[in-house]
This record gives sequence, C-alpha cells and structure tokens, in this order.
Amino acid sequence: MSIASASLPPRWFEPPTDASLAEVLDVFADGFCLFDREWRFVFFNRAAEAQSLVDRDAVLGRALWEVSPGLIGSALEAALAKVMVERVTISLEFPSLFRPGLVYAVRAFPVEVGIGLTFRDITDQYEARLRDREQTERLELLFAASGLGDFTWDMEEGVITFSERAAAILGAPTGPLTVSEAMQKLIHPEDIRRVWAEAEAAMSQRISFEVEHRALGPTGEVIWIMGWARTEYAEDGRPLRMLGAIADITKIKAQEAKIRESEARFRLFANCAPAPLWVTDADDALEFVNQAALDFSGRPGSYRVGGPLQMGRMHPDDLPALIQLRAERRAKHLPYETEVRLQNARDEWRWVRIICRPRHDQDGRFVGYVGMCMDITESREAEARQRLLMNELNHRVKNTLATVQSIAQQTIREGVSANLARQTFVDRLLALSAAHNVLTRENWVGADLVEIVAQSVRAYDQDDGPRIRIRGPDTRLAPQIAVGLSMALHELATNAAKYGALSVPGGHVWLAWRLTADGAAVALRWRERGGPPVQEPARRGFGTRLLTHGLATELGCPAEILYRLRGLVCTFRAPILAA
Repeated sequence: MSIASASLPPRWFEPPTDASLAEVLDVFADGFCLFDREWRFVFFNRAAEAQSLVDRDAVLGRALWEVSPGLIGSALEAALAKVMVERVTISLEFPSLFRPGLVYAVRAFPVEVGIGLTFRDITDQYEARLRDREQTERLELLFAASGLGDFTWDMEEGVITFSERAAAILGAPTGPLTVSEAMQKLIHPEDIRRVWAEAEAAMSQRISFEVEHRALGPTGEVIWIMGWARTEYAEDGRPLRMLGAIADITKIKAQEAKIRESEARFRLFANCAPAPLWVTDADDALEFVNQAALDFSGRPGSYRVGGPLQMGRMHPDDLPALIQLRAERRAKHLPYETEVRLQNARDEWRWVRIICRPRHDQDGRFVGYVGMCMDITESREAEARQRLLMNELNHRVKNTLATVQSIAQQTIREGVSANLARQTFVDRLLALSAAHNVLTRENWVGADLVEIVAQSVRAYDQDDGPRIRIRGPDTRLAPQIAVGLSMALHELATNAAKYGALSVPGGHVWLAWRLTADGAAVALRWRERGGPPVQEPARRGFGTRLLTHGLATELGCPAEILYRLRGLVCTFRAPILAA
C-alpha cells in the first residue's frame, strides 16, 4: 500500500486521552510520533520536534505524505505500509528527510489507533560503521593482493576461524575449528612448543609478536609460515581473542637457503685461496675477510666485520701514498693497484701487491670493493738479485776485458817470439778461465781458497806426487780476490817452471797460509827449494808487475818478492769473506 494512494485526511486533531501517557511520551529521549489508520499525525513529541526541526503544531492532524512527500516510493514508505497492513514491527535505518546528512534508526510498530514510530540520530555510529566497513574492505583487498591469510582465535569460545586465504595456505576448512584442530593445521608438531612459548611471552607483556615456523600444507608437505598476531583483552585483563595473519614463505626460505649455500661456497673458496682477500661495502666497512688474511696478520682482532678496513700494520713510509691513492680512486669508484710493505704474523716486513676492484649491483649502483694482496717479496728480491747480477756482470765483463787487454799487452811487450807469446797468452787466459769456472759454480758469490789454489797448481802435479805442496785452513774469498789470487799463483808457478824450482827434476814449492790475527785475511807464503840459484832479474816481466802492482789493486796490498839464492820467496795477504 502506498502512502500516496491514501485518501486525503480531514484537517482535525484529537490528542491522546491519557494525559499521563502523553506526558511520558513527550519527555521520551527518542523522537516519537503516532499515525492513525489514515496516516494522519495524532502525536508528535518534543524530541521528534527537536530532531526534525519541524513544529509539531504544524504537523498534527496532517497526513504523513503531505508533511514528508519525499517518503513516497522510499524503503521507509514500504516498511510503514507493511506495519499498517500486516501489523508487524519493523526496524531500519533511514536518512533524515528534514535534516540532510543525518541518519536515523527507525522502529515502526502497530498500535490500536494505527502505528507508532520512534527514531533517533545515529549518524556518528553509522559513519563509524562505514569507516570500519571501508577499512575492512581495504584490509581484505590488501590481504588478497599480498597473499596473506588471517585468523581469529576466540579465546572465550575456544575456537579458531581461518579466512579463505589462510585456509587455502594451510589446507584447512574455513569454518570454526577447535584449538587442537587448528593448531594441527597451523603449526608443525616439532615447532609447537617454541611457537607457543613465544606467544605466551608476548601475551605476558601484552605486545604483538611475529614468528617463523613450519606447518603441514594442503597435501601434507612441509611449508614455512611467517605469522603475526596480537591479543585483545577485557577490562579485567582476561584475553578475549587473538587476531593474526600468516604468509606462506616457503619460496623465500628456499631462496634464503640457496643464498646461504652460495655464501658458504664463496667462503669455502675464499678461505681456500692462499692470498688474503677482503670485501668492503659502499661506506668502506669490512664485510668479509678470508682465513689467509687472518693468518698473514696473526691478529684476528685487527679485522672486525662491520668496522673500517684497518691498515695499521703497513710500513709507515708506504701508508700516506696508499691513503691518497685509495681516496682518489674511491671518489670515482675506480680500480687501483699498488705495492706496499706489510708486517706479517712473524713481524717480518713483506712486500705485497694490493689489487682492488669496485663492486656494483645488478642496477649498476656502487656497493663497495673486493680486494686481494699477493706476497711479492721473493719476486722483488729476485728482481733485485737480477739487477745486481746484471750490474755485476757488466762490472765483471769490463774487468775481465781489462784483464785480458792487460795480459795481451804485457805478453806482447816482453819481446818474445810470436809463437811463445801466443802460448803464454793462452796459458794466462786458461788460468783466468779456471778461476772463473770455480766462481761460476758458486754463482759468483765467492770461492773456497783451497779450491782456487788447487786449480792453479794442479797442472804441475806428477805421478809420484804434487811438486807444489799446499797447506792451510780453508776459507772463502770474494770473487775479485779469487781471480786476482788465481792469476798470481799462475804467474808464480809459470815462473818456477821456467826459471825456478820447477824447472829441474828435484825442485819443489811449499805454499802455506794462515789466518791473520784479526781474522780478516790470510797471509800466504810461496817458497821454492831445489831449483837453480836465484838472481834478481834485470828487467821485470808481466808476472812481477802483476804481483807487485796488480795485487795491490785486487788484494789491497802488493806482494813482497825475495830473490834468495836457495829459492824465490813471495808473501802476500788476501782478504777473506766474513763468516
């Protein structure tokens, strides 16, 4: 039945006959009005007047549709018609026709004269419900987009209810479950004790908590869950319900496992590397250092992950240049290399080559440096030895050429025949070569005195024994001293074979030496016996000049030659290498 179709009511009004009832209704907090069966206002209390801002004297006796034509065709008109015809009570919410923006809670019920209607302003509650509904819808959208599921644990009823998404994650029904049933779905049996302990700890402090744990998935497979939950409490402190959200993080855990495996492989590889390695972040803080670096330093505490890369064990002469180089290169994220000295675990200074390369992520952003250092001490020492050998070779070649030149000039100047001069020159070169052979075997770091002497006099040995008898302690001679001594002995032996003790069958030579008092040299004495009478020569040849002048240059002092009648005696000193 439509209000608009009701017959036009006569304009008269008869107030309720019960005066006490009218007074009560008039002070009623809710708006209250009565309609007769012809839809005329027969009562309109003060609260109705205040809430609608309508003068009740202006509405009494008038038809509802005349006062509020906006009701025609509305849900409220249909509800009122149903109450009037079917004599039932109906409650609903309806926007105010007199005060736009307000919402009323309306209750219509049958009375003897027609129907009664109460209404009150519930705008604040209505808007709060709208906000809650919107928030709930947004939360549902968020859960749907994020893949999260939620659950509610009613602690008073002892039931847990999963949302559709949570149920899908766990393979559980969406209806209420007992706590025991829900826990079997929510938490792996081996993790229940741990998770429950964390939940109890959080509830004792009345804080929310989050926890990772395993669960059994829809097909019984083990899955990983990340859960968040908080508990709501009654005023007396009783826990009422727990609200929670869960997410399936199985793929994330699998990825984390792969990352850990990759990091483990890297650490194993890096720690097996023989050279020190390190990794720094964009702020130059140390992220990783391998075992070789710790072993090299011997001080594990000097490398603190998260702290700055320390260089305190670097040689102070090398540190400023490296700091400047690093600052210049890091400012532009460029690679750099340098060679410095570092102190190792045995407090030895070692030369190392530092090589650093910048690191960038997949988007090209600078994330730090990776560095290594290689011990190049042996290499640098080898290079130094090579330079020394080259310099020494140049020096020796020049000296040898000068010696050969001097031998050639002195041999030719002696006024002998060409054949004799050639033979003498060759003999003297062989003597020089013999000394060089000994030194070559010793890498030109020195030679044994006994071996130099033996090489120089071996050619004069006979089957029945040596004709030059040697005696003295063995010691080491510097290369140039060994060459000079070898040439001197060759000249003495050659002279003895031509003119002295070795020129006759019964002659012989004693060559003896001893260490000087200061131990810095040996004093040698060449003494001939059994040869022809000796006379001092009128002219000095190459051998004499070598002994009296040449040895002064090589040995530091000239030889002393005595031409005694019974045989020539020659004494000289030769410096030795320090032990």
